[in-house]
Amino acid sequence: MAKITIIVTFYNQNNFLKTIVSNWINWKEEIRNQFSFCIVDDCSKIPASDVLSDINLSNLDISIYRITEDILWNQPGAFNLGMQQCLTDYAMIIDMDTMVTEELAIELLKLAEEGMENVAYRFNRNWSGNFELAPGKIHPKACLLSKKDFWEVGGYDEDLCGHYGHDDAWFWRCWNYYQKKRVDMKNLYLQSEIEKGRADILDNKRNASRNSTLVSKKQHDLKSNKSTNITNHIRFKWKRLDL
Repeated sequence: MAKITIIVTFYNQNNFLKTIVSNWINWKEEIRNQFSFCIVDDCSKIPASDVLSDINLSNLDISIYRITEDILWNQPGAFNLGMQQCLTDYAMIIDMDTMVTEELAIELLKLAEEGMENVAYRFNRNWSGNFELAPGKIHPKACLLSKKDFWEVGGYDEDLCGHYGHDDAWFWRCWNYYQKKRVDMKNLYLQSEIEKGRADILDNKRNASRNSTLVSKKQHDLKSNKSTNITNHIRFKWKRLDL
């Protein structure tokens, strides 16, 4: 029975999606069977199910959901959808530039076995390919946490969707506000790789000024003990894709 769901958002990174899914398939059966896998297709040009049509998915407990509205910077909404559909107590959320190796999967299961109330674990990164990016930088989004804790802090704030920036930082500020613990596992590594997706294609639209102003107001509300817990999640149309 699955203990952890790995949730990954996808937007046009076709090659790396195949790499990630092939990696899951190649895990030892006794490890693979303790995970569910959830892909949230953020309205890619080619649906994720079509990208994976030539891969045998029968050994995976996998589901694919497709957002049918192409919304700029909608990753917070995509992760909320993944967490809404998650059927396990624990989830590992990752960007499409990262991959959970089998070695890391084993460590995730150990952490889940220890119990994970009011704590999130974040991870270091190893980079593959010809990228001059030094290891030792904790990924700002990827983390292992409980579904219960995710929703207790309000999930990702979809007020920030449609505009660039601050969604991860604001999530962790809310996490701290609710006095939950964040542990950076500097000796455990995600495998990271870069393939152009939404962020790279829209480099000229990386203007964080709107979200910066909005988060400043939300931060002021937090300090004034005003509620910032957003409850109207999933503000878009979506469907589950057949496999």
